[in-house]
Amino acid sequence: MRPVNLCKLLNAWASGILEPNQYWLAQPKQVVNALLILFFALLHIADGVITYLGLSFAPVDEVNPVLNYVAGLCGLGLAIALLKLAILSAIACIFFGRHTIKSRWGTATLASADTFYSWVVTNNVILVVAS
Repeated sequence: MRPVNLCKLLNAWASGILEPNQYWLAQPKQVVNALLILFFALLHIADGVITYLGLSFAPVDEVNPVLNYVAGLCGLGLAIALLKLAILSAIACIFFGRHTIKSRWGTATLASADTFYSWVVTNNVILVVAS
């Protein structure tokens, strides 16, 4: 049995992806939509972490009534995890159906959602760090 050369495998994989006329070059809007959806998911994860840190260790109040209600039922950490898992499952459905986003308005909507949620996460970070 011959040993596997990982460098050769990685090189073959990368050259296959980076060759002209491959998917990411032929379908740039699809790639942009995928990246925007993944960034939105990462922003939600960051928001959950910052919210947990802010509510656990800083004197800040939560303005989301749904999170306040669920946190009253099952605790803060579990409430944030459950709500973020619900949102991430919806984002996963959007991600797996991203090929149905045909118009530029869909891509613009994704970019707007990312921009707005970036502001939300940045604002939360500033609130937690400032207190």
